[in-house]
Amino acid sequence: MKKQMMFALFAGICVLTQHGSKDDLTNTNVNNLPYQQSNMLYIENNPSIETISFLANDPLQKNNVPIQTIRNIDGSLRMKQSLLSKVKKVNNEMIKQKEEYKKLQTYRQIASNAGIDMDEKGRFALKTTTYGMDCIGCSFIDGQAKTALGVSLDVNKGVQLPDASWQSGIRYGKYYIIAADKNIPLCSIIKVSNHGLSGSGLTPNTPFYAIVLDRGGGIYGNHIDLYIGLEDSKAIQKVENKIPVAEFKRVGGQQGNTCSIEDIK
Repeated sequence: MKKQMMFALFAGICVLTQHGSKDDLTNTNVNNLPYQQSNMLYIENNPSIETISFLANDPLQKNNVPIQTIRNIDGSLRMKQSLLSKVKKVNNEMIKQKEEYKKLQTYRQIASNAGIDMDEKGRFALKTTTYGMDCIGCSFIDGQAKTALGVSLDVNKGVQLPDASWQSGIRYGKYYIIAADKNIPLCSIIKVSNHGLSGSGLTPNTPFYAIVLDRGGGIYGNHIDLYIGLEDSKAIQKVENKIPVAEFKRVGGQQGNTCSIEDIK
């Protein structure tokens, strides 16, 4: 794919260089020009080089070759502005793919540090348990506690948000709170799919997003602990025996003792 995109940019630049700076290069029909000059799809002296590719999703050429060139279907050359916009589109796509690749490499490194086996698409199997603010070893006093990050939890008020307001329930914004391996940065966000969990807005097989706000003495690798308020609340329960699948959607995002909670897709 990358080679095709680079070739596309090369083809576009060559055309613009050859035809100068006119906005409309020409409307000359392909049939009225010499063979090698008019039809850039074929190189007569080298049959192994058959096409010059432009983009992979434009209409078929006049001769039914399923690729794109600097010409329209009727054989006329594309306008310069059209070529420029398509070259820009290809370039933007290359930048986007490069950014996604770098992000995935970061996720892989963090997963490796945590001893998590991640597949080629960045997904990994997940083990889930639940905990409450009154768990053994938790600093639960007068109906209140704090996560490892420092986010305040309250039996009656719920969860304190970055703006210091309180949100009832067990979520931090729209994200379910989890304790995770210490190698996964606090405030990281994961998407969980193919789960059998129910309660507090969760429905089996419907993906949900969770944010790392806590740690746990027995939480390692791909094991996460979902916060449910109090230990005996049963706010979230496993109703189907499935192996959840997770993927990172953000790594980090810590701002003091709070996290950025913008929407993650």
